[in-house]
Amino acid sequence: MKEFSFIVSLLLTAVSTAQISMDTNYAGANVIIDSVAVDTVYFRPDLRTTQGKWFYWNFRAVSNVAKKWYFKANDDNILTSLGASFSTDGGNSWQWINQDDNLGPNLFSYTFEGDDATVRLSIGQPYTEKNFKRYIESYKNDDRLKLSVLTTTRKGREVERMTISDFSIEPRYKILITSRHHACEMMSNYMVEGIVGSLLSDDPKMVSLLKNAEITIIPFVDKDGVEEGDQGKNRWPR
Repeated sequence: MKEFSFIVSLLLTAVSTAQISMDTNYAGANVIIDSVAVDTVYFRPDLRTTQGKWFYWNFRAVSNVAKKWYFKANDDNILTSLGASFSTDGGNSWQWINQDDNLGPNLFSYTFEGDDATVRLSIGQPYTEKNFKRYIESYKNDDRLKLSVLTTTRKGREVERMTISDFSIEPRYKILITSRHHACEMMSNYMVEGIVGSLLSDDPKMVSLLKNAEITIIPFVDKDGVEEGDQGKNRWPR
């Protein structure tokens, strides 16, 4: 976990000092801040444990004054065609930046609306254990869902397992769905949410499916990598 602070003197309406700070002190965060010059933050992914290049980054930024800041990627191919995603509620929800702020393959901007405004910025829409627990809470009393622990990681984290079925009937089929073999592939968890929501709906086709199948879902295979903000690709040693 790292924190980066920079003070940049700017000529605003009156002479003042604008300060932006960045940190990775939360689950799933990852970045290296190379520098800040005038109104631009230069950054790149932290490729710890990774051989070669990869794309995942996720960090928090705080501006002490209302201001537009620019964010320049020092590595290629670490922004999407939509630029970056942002969250202003601590990572509970995400959206893509306004496309007027999508300034090219390696550059985007974000406007902090007030003093000490905080935002999380990422290549995608990060999803960690906190997001999963928030989502699954509304289904905890559903008799078709069993929550359990598959295993415990080397670092002591629980790997969640969901089993979904009509448990009053012996299943004819067993289906396994897994996600996050590579820690950075966050968008797959939103697909898992869609699958769970569909399976536990009142759709007659889903009701019929659960009478015939038992479906096991592992939302985080690389749980440590997800929580620690690893790339999870081309790890060393291999």
